Amino acid sequence: IFENEEIGQAVTMELGDGYQITYGQLEAVNVTVGTEVEAGEVIGWIAKPTKYYCVEGSNLYLKLTSGGIPVNPETLFR
Repeated sequence: IFENEEIGQAVTMELGDGYQITYGQLEAVNVTVGTEVEAGEVIGWIAKPTKYYCVEGSNLYLKLTSGGIPVNPETLFR
């Protein structure tokens, strides 16, 4: 759980097999460091956009990595 000027409040989670996912542009984060999150559990709510995303408006920042290398999450949709 961290805060970044560009993506605001954010949460990075370990997914297993070297994958990590980062959700940003959050407010009222509902998880704590080290807790296990179940499918469907609310981790936070969408915040007002930072100045870097003001054109897009409120949105969810999503970044998926494998071994630290960015991965297009669409390749994993089934």
